[in-house]
Amino acid sequence: MKALFLDTETGGLDPRGDALTSVSVVLFDMTKKGMEILKTFNVLITPHHTLKVSEEALKVQGITFEDLTKKDRVTDAEAFKAFEEWLTEVRAEYNIEDVLPIFAHNAPFDKGFIVEWFYRNTFVKQHPMFNSYTSRHAPWFCTIQIANLLTFTGKINKPEKGYSLNSLSEHFKLKVRESAEVHNSLEDCLIGAELAAILFKKGNLV
Repeated sequence: MKALFLDTETGGLDPRGDALTSVSVVLFDMTKKGMEILKTFNVLITPHHTLKVSEEALKVQGITFEDLTKKDRVTDAEAFKAFEEWLTEVRAEYNIEDVLPIFAHNAPFDKGFIVEWFYRNTFVKQHPMFNSYTSRHAPWFCTIQIANLLTFTGKINKPEKGYSLNSLSEHFKLKVRESAEVHNSLEDCLIGAELAAILFKKGNLV
């Protein structure tokens, strides 16, 4: 089963008023035998001047306001265009006709920012894959909610340290962040995809 795992880093908690500072996605394939990363996307963004970025949010990412203007970053619009092109490549390279399920850790948060990003850059334009992910009926899965459900039904033991990405990774003896206090969207996607595969296997969903 092919799926996407998505993670964002942002300038705050408000999808409409706060900026995206990075977007990462991995295409992965999970089977009963295991999980394979097929393709990755990662973009660092210089926020549009109309969108807010808080110092507290940057501390979580381990960066400064000066970092947001470095040459390795692109504009919000350029980032979105690169994302669209990546999704088109994925569809062509892997002969994908239907929409893919998309996973995130705390999916409602990431989905809120992705929905706003989509409409901020396209208005009425519809991408054949991306638009489905932003709709209310899109196949989004939250690894926090899945882990909670599997705990409630007795299919996994209750994690001792809670349901954060690092805590669940430790619980299942997966790779954890290089720094528990600093968030990196691509690193979190790679860890999250492995976690998603484990949870689906534990729940007999794949």
